[in-house]
Formats: sequence, C-alpha cells, structure tokens
Amino acid sequence: MSAWQYKAVFELLEVCQDARSLSEFKVRLVESLGEMFGYANTTFLQGATYADIFDDAKAVTQGRTTAILEEYHERWRDKDIFRLPASAKALVGGSVLSHTQIGRIPDSTKSYLSEFLYRHKLHSVSAMHLNLPNNGHALVGIFDSADMEPDETDLHVLRLVARQLTCIARTMPSDEQRVWLDRLTTRQQQIAALVAEGRTNDELALELGFTLDTAKKHVSRIFSRVGVRNRAEFVREYHAHTIVRP
Repeated sequence: MSAWQYKAVFELLEVCQDARSLSEFKVRLVESLGEMFGYANTTFLQGATYADIFDDAKAVTQGRTTAILEEYHERWRDKDIFRLPASAKALVGGSVLSHTQIGRIPDSTKSYLSEFLYRHKLHSVSAMHLNLPNNGHALVGIFDSADMEPDETDLHVLRLVARQLTCIARTMPSDEQRVWLDRLTTRQQQIAALVAEGRTNDELALELGFTLDTAKKHVSRIFSRVGVRNRAEFVREYHAHTIVRP
C-alpha cells in the first residue's frame, strides 16, 4: 500500500466515524470515496437481507450513477452481476469483488454489463459489502471507465477499508423506520395506487402496457416489500396510511 493510500484510508475512516446516523454515514462514505480515492461514480444500496439490497429505491448515488438509478430499478436489478449466487458468496465472505473476478457469467446477466453499464460508459464495476445494524446488509458500488478499474492493490485496500467500515456502521444509530411507501420505486408507487383502487392484474397489464406476467411480478414485489400476502391485506395496509396517489 502506498503512502497516499494509507493517508486516504485514515481520512475516509475518520470522516465516516464522525457520522451521527446511518443516513449520514452513507452520504459521507460515497463522498469520501470520490474525494480521497478518486472513485467518482458510486452507489450505496442497503437491505434487511442481501437479496433486498437490489430493491433499495432510496440508494445514495454519486456521479453518473445518479442518472441511471431509475432505469436500473425498472429493467436491470434482477440481472445485477452481484446478485449471482457466486458473487453473493464471495462478497459476504470477502467483502470486495470486481466483475473481472467473477467466473462464468450467464448470458442473461451479461446484458447487464453490455446493454446497461457499457451503454452508459461505465466499463468497470466493483462492489464492497458491509454489515449494518440489525443484521442488515449494504453494497457500495464503484463504477468507472475501463482504464480506471481498481487493480489488485486497490481491491486489497478496499477490503481493509470494508472491514473497518463494517465495525463503524454496526455502531451507528439506526434511522427511524421509513414508511413502506418510501421503499417503492416511482413505478411501484403508481402500481400500488392502482391495486389499492381494485385493479386486477389483467387491468394493470392493459392500462400500463405490461404483459400479464410482468404485472404479476410487479404486484408480487410490492406485496413482498409491504409485507402482506394478498390484495385484501394490501388494501388495508395502504389505506391505513395517508397516501396521496403519485
């Protein structure tokens, strides 16, 4: 590790240690990765489980990732390269992983790289896994052009940082629990309002231009995020909140 990397590590950890809440910690971390390590395009996604990370509609972003977050949730989160079982195993066990370290990538997941990230001129992607309070999980994504990809030394530094950040994050006061509506994407909020009005899956598909299968998947994801089993439970939960249709 070089002298400037030592300096950057200590400065980043000091900045994050001074955060007063998990929300502040997330913002400080992504900003510090840019300021101290030169990682200009970053994301911070969190979830109650590892699988939930990819549904985080309130991710903290920086750089070019901000403009593509909505597209990610609409089209690509199910194909995220770090959603692969092999990626999850490596990340939870070793904290940091580059897309170049993943073995065989299914064709369906390759499109996440070729048709999404590369199209947005993001040719390198690495992820850092953190453990959060209440056994939560987070992934910090680091994106850049091909010539800016972290090398082995950089990844080693990030692993050291990740272990220390996990220690810090676990002691952070948990943020006040958000209303479930805030966990939904803009499109999911639209669908939730229609379901609460009594639309069937067939009607959703017709009104929103989906296939029936896509409509069913959207509704299933919404029910999962809200924590209900069926439409009746969902409608009760929906109307228990003062919700204005988006």
